[in-house]
Amino acid sequence: MFDSERGWSICYVGCGFLGSYYVGVTHCLMERAPHILRDARMTFGVSGGALHCHCLRRCLPDDIHLRISGKACLSLTRVDDFKNVLVSEFHSKEEVVDALMCTCFIPFYCGFIPPSFRGVRYIDGGLTNNAPCIDSKTTLMVSPFYGESDICPKSMSTNFQIIDFINLSLQVCSENIYLTIRALVPPSTKVCTELCFRGYLDTVRFLEENGVCDRPQPSLSAPCGELASQGVLAAPEVKLEDDLLDHLRLSIRQWEERFLQILSPKLILALRETAKDPDGYLSKVCNLLLVKVLCYALLPCTLPVEMVVHAVHR
Repeated sequence: MFDSERGWSICYVGCGFLGSYYVGVTHCLMERAPHILRDARMTFGVSGGALHCHCLRRCLPDDIHLRISGKACLSLTRVDDFKNVLVSEFHSKEEVVDALMCTCFIPFYCGFIPPSFRGVRYIDGGLTNNAPCIDSKTTLMVSPFYGESDICPKSMSTNFQIIDFINLSLQVCSENIYLTIRALVPPSTKVCTELCFRGYLDTVRFLEENGVCDRPQPSLSAPCGELASQGVLAAPEVKLEDDLLDHLRLSIRQWEERFLQILSPKLILALRETAKDPDGYLSKVCNLLLVKVLCYALLPCTLPVEMVVHAVHR
Protein backbone atom coordinates (compact mmCIF):
# COMPACT_ATOMS: atom_id res chain seq x y z
CA MET A 1 0.00 0.00 0.00
CA PHE A 2 1.07 3.59 -0.67
CA ASP A 3 2.49 5.14 2.53
CA SER A 4 3.86 8.69 2.25
CA GLU A 5 5.47 8.59 5.70
CA ARG A 6 7.25 5.21 5.62
CA GLY A 7 8.08 5.24 1.92
CA TRP A 8 6.84 2.72 -0.62
CA SER A 9 7.77 0.25 -3.34
CA ILE A 10 5.88 -0.81 -6.48
CA CYS A 11 5.29 -4.38 -7.64
CA TYR A 12 4.13 -5.29 -11.15
CA VAL A 13 2.92 -8.89 -10.83
CA GLY A 14 3.42 -11.49 -13.55
CA CYS A 15 0.80 -11.13 -16.28
CA GLY A 16 2.05 -12.71 -19.51
CA PHE A 17 0.55 -10.94 -22.53
CA LEU A 18 -1.54 -8.57 -20.39
CA GLY A 19 1.33 -6.09 -20.12
CA SER A 20 -0.58 -3.30 -21.88
CA TYR A 21 -2.57 -2.95 -18.64
CA TYR A 22 0.63 -1.64 -17.03
CA VAL A 23 1.03 0.91 -19.82
CA GLY A 24 -2.29 2.48 -18.80
CA VAL A 25 -1.35 2.35 -15.11
CA THR A 26 2.03 4.00 -15.67
CA HIS A 27 0.63 6.64 -18.01
CA CYS A 28 -1.91 7.65 -15.38
CA LEU A 29 0.72 7.77 -12.61
CA MET A 30 3.07 9.87 -14.76
CA GLU A 31 0.28 12.37 -15.44
CA ARG A 32 -1.46 12.55 -12.08
CA ALA A 33 1.00 11.38 -9.42
CA PRO A 34 4.55 11.25 -10.87
CA HIS A 35 6.08 11.25 -7.39
CA ILE A 36 4.81 7.69 -6.84
CA LEU A 37 7.07 6.46 -9.66
CA ARG A 38 9.91 8.90 -9.01
CA ASP A 39 10.26 8.37 -5.26
CA ALA A 40 9.61 4.62 -5.05
CA ARG A 41 12.35 2.86 -3.09
CA MET A 42 12.19 -0.32 -5.18
CA THR A 43 10.32 -1.57 -8.24
CA PHE A 44 9.57 -5.30 -8.34
CA GLY A 45 8.71 -7.16 -11.53
CA VAL A 46 7.79 -10.69 -12.58
CA SER A 47 7.60 -12.05 -16.13
CA GLY A 48 5.68 -9.49 -18.23
CA GLY A 49 5.69 -7.17 -15.24
CA ALA A 50 9.49 -7.30 -15.19
CA LEU A 51 9.69 -6.24 -18.83
CA HIS A 52 7.44 -3.28 -18.11
CA CYS A 53 9.38 -2.47 -14.97
CA HIS A 54 12.56 -2.05 -17.02
CA CYS A 55 10.89 -0.27 -19.95
CA LEU A 56 10.41 2.58 -17.49
CA ARG A 57 14.21 2.95 -17.69
CA ARG A 58 14.13 3.85 -21.42
CA CYS A 59 14.48 0.56 -23.26
CA LEU A 60 17.74 -0.72 -21.82
CA PRO A 61 20.51 1.80 -22.56
CA ASP A 62 24.13 0.72 -22.18
CA ASP A 63 24.28 1.80 -18.55
CA ILE A 64 20.97 0.17 -17.61
CA HIS A 65 22.70 -1.97 -14.96
CA LEU A 66 23.85 1.19 -13.18
CA ARG A 67 20.43 2.80 -13.34
CA ILE A 68 18.39 -0.10 -11.96
CA SER A 69 20.77 -1.76 -9.49
CA GLY A 70 19.19 -1.45 -6.07
CA LYS A 71 16.04 0.09 -7.59
CA ALA A 72 14.49 -2.76 -9.61
CA CYS A 73 14.07 -6.32 -8.41
CA LEU A 74 13.30 -9.40 -10.53
CA SER A 75 11.69 -12.63 -9.41
CA LEU A 76 13.33 -15.81 -10.79
CA THR A 77 12.79 -19.51 -10.14
CA ARG A 78 15.97 -21.60 -9.85
CA VAL A 79 15.67 -24.83 -11.85
CA ASP A 80 17.87 -26.98 -9.58
CA ASP A 81 15.71 -26.74 -6.44
CA PHE A 82 12.67 -24.78 -7.69
CA LYS A 83 13.33 -22.00 -5.17
CA ASN A 84 12.44 -18.35 -5.70
CA VAL A 85 15.34 -15.91 -6.10
CA LEU A 86 15.08 -12.10 -6.06
CA VAL A 87 17.78 -10.27 -8.04
CA SER A 88 18.33 -6.53 -7.69
CA GLU A 89 22.07 -6.07 -8.35
CA PHE A 90 23.51 -6.20 -11.88
CA HIS A 91 27.05 -5.70 -13.15
CA SER A 92 26.44 -5.29 -16.89
CA LYS A 93 23.73 -4.76 -19.46
CA GLU A 94 24.10 -8.41 -20.52
CA GLU A 95 23.22 -9.54 -16.99
CA VAL A 96 20.05 -7.46 -17.12
CA VAL A 97 19.05 -9.04 -20.44
CA ASP A 98 19.83 -12.54 -19.13
CA ALA A 99 17.73 -11.95 -16.01
CA LEU A 100 14.82 -10.67 -18.09
CA MET A 101 15.03 -13.73 -20.33
CA CYS A 102 14.93 -15.97 -17.27
CA THR A 103 11.98 -14.30 -15.57
CA CYS A 104 9.91 -14.54 -18.77
CA PHE A 105 10.74 -18.16 -19.59
CA ILE A 106 7.76 -20.52 -19.20
CA PRO A 107 8.92 -24.15 -19.56
CA PHE A 108 7.75 -25.86 -22.78
CA TYR A 109 5.71 -22.79 -23.77
CA CYS A 110 8.87 -20.77 -24.50
CA GLY A 111 11.20 -23.70 -25.20
CA PHE A 112 12.84 -26.75 -23.66
CA ILE A 113 16.21 -25.38 -22.49
CA PRO A 114 15.92 -22.69 -19.77
CA PRO A 115 18.18 -19.63 -20.11
CA SER A 116 20.93 -19.03 -17.58
CA PHE A 117 21.87 -16.10 -15.35
CA ARG A 118 25.42 -16.05 -13.95
CA GLY A 119 25.86 -19.69 -14.93
CA VAL A 120 22.69 -20.93 -13.21
CA ARG A 121 19.51 -21.85 -15.08
CA TYR A 122 16.30 -20.08 -14.10
CA ILE A 123 12.69 -20.01 -15.28
CA ASP A 124 9.68 -17.72 -14.78
CA GLY A 125 9.66 -16.29 -11.26
CA GLY A 126 5.87 -16.21 -11.30
CA LEU A 127 5.84 -19.98 -10.79
CA THR A 128 7.11 -19.56 -7.21
CA ASN A 129 6.39 -15.92 -6.29
CA ASN A 130 4.14 -13.89 -8.54
CA ALA A 131 3.99 -10.86 -6.25
CA PRO A 132 7.44 -10.29 -4.72
CA CYS A 133 7.97 -7.62 -2.09
CA ILE A 134 10.10 -6.86 0.96
CA ASP A 135 7.32 -5.32 3.05
CA SER A 136 3.77 -5.96 1.85
CA LYS A 137 2.42 -3.12 4.01
CA THR A 138 4.43 -0.51 2.09
CA THR A 139 4.33 -2.08 -1.40
CA LEU A 140 1.91 -0.81 -4.03
CA MET A 141 0.64 -3.96 -5.77
CA VAL A 142 -0.38 -3.57 -9.42
CA SER A 143 -2.19 -6.45 -11.14
CA PRO A 144 -4.42 -6.83 -14.23
CA PHE A 145 -6.32 -9.62 -12.46
CA TYR A 146 -9.41 -9.12 -10.30
CA GLY A 147 -8.51 -9.42 -6.64
CA GLU A 148 -7.25 -7.46 -3.65
CA SER A 149 -4.24 -5.69 -5.17
CA ASP A 150 -4.01 -1.92 -4.67
CA ILE A 151 -4.42 -1.19 -8.37
CA CYS A 152 -6.48 -3.86 -10.13
CA PRO A 153 -9.89 -4.29 -11.79
CA LYS A 154 -12.85 -4.46 -9.43
CA SER A 155 -15.59 -7.00 -10.11
CA MET A 156 -19.27 -6.32 -9.43
CA SER A 157 -19.82 -10.02 -8.75
CA THR A 158 -21.45 -10.99 -5.45
CA ASN A 159 -18.88 -13.78 -5.10
CA PHE A 160 -16.27 -12.44 -2.68
CA GLN A 161 -14.26 -15.66 -2.43
CA ILE A 162 -10.53 -14.91 -2.58
CA ILE A 163 -7.79 -17.46 -3.18
CA ASP A 164 -4.05 -17.04 -2.64
CA PHE A 165 -2.28 -18.11 -5.84
CA ILE A 166 1.52 -17.97 -5.74
CA ASN A 167 1.54 -15.08 -3.26
CA LEU A 168 -1.17 -13.19 -5.17
CA SER A 169 -4.75 -12.72 -3.92
CA LEU A 170 -7.24 -13.42 -6.71
CA GLN A 171 -11.02 -13.25 -6.77
CA VAL A 172 -12.86 -16.36 -7.95
CA CYS A 173 -14.76 -15.02 -10.98
CA SER A 174 -15.26 -15.67 -14.68
CA GLU A 175 -13.33 -12.52 -15.57
CA ASN A 176 -10.11 -13.97 -14.13
CA ILE A 177 -10.56 -17.16 -16.15
CA TYR A 178 -10.79 -15.05 -19.29
CA LEU A 179 -7.73 -12.98 -18.32
CA THR A 180 -5.70 -16.10 -17.54
CA ILE A 181 -6.35 -17.39 -21.06
CA ARG A 182 -5.46 -13.99 -22.49
CA ALA A 183 -2.22 -13.99 -20.51
CA LEU A 184 -1.07 -17.10 -22.38
CA VAL A 185 -2.39 -16.24 -25.85
CA PRO A 186 -1.24 -13.06 -27.64
CA PRO A 187 -4.28 -10.74 -27.66
CA SER A 188 -5.49 -8.63 -30.55
CA THR A 189 -4.76 -4.93 -30.80
CA LYS A 190 -8.31 -4.16 -29.73
CA VAL A 191 -7.92 -6.23 -26.55
CA CYS A 192 -4.60 -4.50 -25.78
CA THR A 193 -6.37 -1.15 -26.13
CA GLU A 194 -9.06 -2.27 -23.67
CA LEU A 195 -6.42 -3.44 -21.18
CA CYS A 196 -4.55 -0.13 -21.37
CA PHE A 197 -7.81 1.75 -20.91
CA ARG A 198 -8.73 -0.43 -17.92
CA GLY A 199 -5.32 0.14 -16.32
CA TYR A 200 -5.76 3.90 -16.61
CA LEU A 201 -9.24 3.86 -15.05
CA ASP A 202 -8.22 1.56 -12.19
CA THR A 203 -5.31 3.88 -11.36
CA VAL A 204 -7.54 6.97 -11.41
CA ARG A 205 -9.87 5.22 -8.98
CA PHE A 206 -6.96 4.28 -6.70
CA LEU A 207 -5.61 7.84 -6.66
CA GLU A 208 -9.05 9.25 -5.97
CA GLU A 209 -9.78 6.82 -3.13
CA ASN A 210 -6.42 7.54 -1.46
CA GLY A 211 -6.34 11.28 -2.12
CA VAL A 212 -2.85 11.24 -3.65
CA CYS A 213 -3.59 12.96 -6.97
CA ASP A 214 -1.27 15.96 -7.36
CA ARG A 215 -3.61 18.24 -9.30
CA PRO A 216 -6.90 18.15 -11.24
CA GLN A 217 -6.42 17.08 -14.82
CA PRO A 218 -8.00 18.52 -17.97
CA SER A 219 -10.93 16.58 -19.34
CA LEU A 220 -11.55 15.56 -22.91
CA SER A 221 -14.06 18.38 -23.23
CA ALA A 222 -11.58 21.07 -22.16
CA PRO A 223 -10.72 23.54 -24.96
CA CYS A 224 -7.22 23.51 -26.41
CA GLY A 225 -6.47 26.98 -25.02
CA GLU A 226 -7.22 25.80 -21.50
CA LEU A 227 -4.93 22.80 -21.97
CA ALA A 228 -2.09 25.03 -23.07
CA SER A 229 -2.59 27.36 -20.10
CA GLN A 230 -2.25 24.37 -17.76
CA GLY A 231 1.06 23.36 -19.30
CA VAL A 232 -0.36 20.39 -21.17
CA LEU A 233 0.73 19.85 -24.76
CA ALA A 234 -2.12 20.96 -26.96
CA ALA A 235 -3.68 18.07 -28.83
CA PRO A 236 -6.35 17.94 -31.51
CA GLU A 237 -9.86 18.15 -30.13
CA VAL A 238 -11.10 14.75 -29.00
CA LYS A 239 -14.82 14.09 -29.19
CA LEU A 240 -16.45 11.69 -26.81
CA GLU A 241 -18.80 10.49 -29.53
CA ASP A 242 -16.39 8.35 -31.53
CA ASP A 243 -16.13 4.66 -32.29
CA LEU A 244 -13.20 4.04 -29.94
CA LEU A 245 -14.86 5.45 -26.83
CA ASP A 246 -18.16 3.81 -27.75
CA HIS A 247 -16.32 0.49 -27.84
CA LEU A 248 -14.46 1.17 -24.57
CA ARG A 249 -17.73 2.04 -22.85
CA LEU A 250 -18.79 -1.58 -23.30
CA SER A 251 -15.96 -2.73 -21.00
CA ILE A 252 -16.72 -0.43 -18.05
CA ARG A 253 -19.39 -0.27 -15.38
CA GLN A 254 -22.03 2.43 -15.16
CA TRP A 255 -20.43 3.99 -12.09
CA GLU A 256 -17.15 4.38 -14.03
CA GLU A 257 -18.71 6.53 -16.77
CA ARG A 258 -17.66 9.70 -14.98
CA PHE A 259 -13.98 8.75 -15.44
CA LEU A 260 -14.40 9.17 -19.20
CA GLN A 261 -14.62 12.91 -18.62
CA ILE A 262 -11.11 13.09 -17.13
CA LEU A 263 -9.25 10.82 -19.55
CA SER A 264 -6.01 12.15 -20.96
CA PRO A 265 -6.50 13.50 -24.52
CA LYS A 266 -3.03 12.24 -25.47
CA LEU A 267 -3.92 8.75 -24.23
CA ILE A 268 -7.14 8.66 -26.24
CA LEU A 269 -5.32 9.82 -29.38
CA ALA A 270 -2.65 7.15 -28.88
CA LEU A 271 -5.25 4.42 -28.31
CA ARG A 272 -7.19 5.51 -31.37
CA GLU A 273 -4.06 5.38 -33.50
CA THR A 274 -3.15 1.94 -32.15
CA ALA A 275 -6.66 0.56 -32.69
CA LYS A 276 -6.63 1.45 -36.37
CA ASP A 277 -6.73 -1.58 -38.62
CA PRO A 278 -3.66 -1.83 -40.87
CA ASP A 279 -4.32 -0.93 -44.47
CA GLY A 280 -3.79 -3.20 -47.43
CA TYR A 281 -5.51 -6.14 -49.07
CA LEU A 282 -3.27 -8.71 -47.37
CA SER A 283 -4.44 -7.59 -43.93
CA LYS A 284 -8.08 -7.76 -44.98
CA VAL A 285 -7.60 -11.25 -46.40
CA CYS A 286 -5.88 -12.49 -43.23
CA ASN A 287 -8.79 -11.23 -41.13
CA LEU A 288 -11.37 -13.22 -43.08
CA LEU A 289 -13.10 -15.91 -41.01
CA LEU A 290 -12.36 -18.61 -43.59
CA VAL A 291 -8.63 -17.81 -43.56
CA LYS A 292 -8.52 -17.91 -39.75
CA VAL A 293 -10.31 -21.28 -39.69
CA LEU A 294 -7.83 -22.69 -42.21
CA CYS A 295 -4.88 -21.44 -40.15
CA TYR A 296 -6.17 -23.19 -37.04
CA ALA A 297 -6.99 -26.36 -38.99
CA LEU A 298 -3.43 -26.52 -40.36
CA LEU A 299 -1.80 -26.10 -36.94
CA PRO A 300 -1.17 -29.88 -36.51
CA CYS A 301 0.95 -29.69 -39.68
CA THR A 302 2.61 -26.30 -39.28
CA LEU A 303 3.35 -26.41 -35.55
CA PRO A 304 5.79 -29.39 -35.69
CA VAL A 305 7.66 -27.72 -38.55
CA GLU A 306 7.95 -24.47 -36.60
CA MET A 307 9.18 -26.36 -33.52
CA VAL A 308 11.88 -28.13 -35.57
CA VAL A 309 13.00 -24.86 -37.15
CA HIS A 310 13.12 -23.22 -33.72
CA ALA A 311 15.12 -26.11 -32.23
CA VAL A 312 17.63 -26.03 -35.11
CA HIS A 313 17.97 -22.27 -34.76
CA ARG A 314 18.76 -22.62 -31.03
